[in-house]
Amino acid sequence: MRLSPHFTLDEFTRSKTADGHGISNIPGIREIQNMKALCRTVLEPLRRQFQQPVLITSGYRSKQLNDYIGGAKNSQHKKGEAADLVIQEIPLNKVFQFLVGSVLPFDQCIYEKKGKLEWIHISHKSNRHEVLEATISPEGHTKYRQR
Repeated sequence: MRLSPHFTLDEFTRSKTADGHGISNIPGIREIQNMKALCRTVLEPLRRQFQQPVLITSGYRSKQLNDYIGGAKNSQHKKGEAADLVIQEIPLNKVFQFLVGSVLPFDQCIYEKKGKLEWIHISHKSNRHEVLEATISPEGHTKYRQR
């Protein structure tokens, strides 16, 4: 199912963890509507800005999947309101700076780091324009800092 011109439901629900552990990761109608809104209002404009594919590294998560991976109890991923992303050909800091300085209606924009891995968490809902940086320790503890 296509959520927008450049994003599909499959890329939002794909999970090696869910597949490997027999965890269902199928969203409901409301979650699909939320993913479409995120694509339309934030992800498509981001793709147009950089003229490069936006890769979703983590999109929708069922409650069971979110619990299994230790996601936040109130994670917007469970509602289809959030995606973690990278753009392969563009430095992540440049993507982050664009988002932070934009008028795109995001709720949270978090630059996340875990060891050498980096990604941006972006969400769309109440659009409070909250900007954070998160560092995740090897033990899985996350520290947030306002940017």
